[in-house]
Amino acid sequence: PMLKSTVIKVPHHGSDEGEEEDYLFQAVSARLAVISVDRDNRLGLPAPEVVERLEQLGARVYKTGDSGAVIISTDGRDVQVETSDIFRLWN
Repeated sequence: PMLKSTVIKVPHHGSDEGEEEDYLFQAVSARLAVISVDRDNRLGLPAPEVVERLEQLGARVYKTGDSGAVIISTDGRDVQVETSDIFRLWN
């Protein structure tokens, strides 16, 4: 079954979970992907391969470590994305 969605919150801070994750990304086919992750974290997340796979599937990727808070709103038809570093706790 297809799980179509405009937005996906990427699991596990963007760590590479392999084939199951690929299936999820393909099934959802999201245009926007949000990865909740600290900037310059010691685990090197998100995995570059995960970001690349999402982009290859046509998703625009937002990483909270780079963008700060990601605010997504919709009127049921159009989707707006705003970012704000107001909640960024590191600097």
